Amino acid sequence: MGSGRQQHGPAVPRAPAGPRSEARVQWDPERGLDLRPLGHRSLQLGLGGALVERYAGEWLVRIEDLTPLARALHATLLPPERPYPVPSGAAARLGVS
Repeated sequence: MGSGRQQHGPAVPRAPAGPRSEARVQWDPERGLDLRPLGHRSLQLGLGGALVERYAGEWLVRIEDLTPLARALHATLLPPERPYPVPSGAAARLGVS
């Protein structure tokens, strides 16, 4: 990363967030199922104060449990998980069996 090249495009200007700010914005790199960075970023928006009340009471339309979909995707797209063998000396130091 020392090449000076911007990995995720130009920086997004933002207003300084004071201690009383009700909204915070953060850009995070997206990653694929193999955890390698993708070519785009996701926007995370943190809400506080009155914005939380408005979001939960006025803006929220539906909450849907996507756990079954996530499990199906995990079973279909990812290799099966296997226990990682830990040498006995390391296991004793770590307190694992």
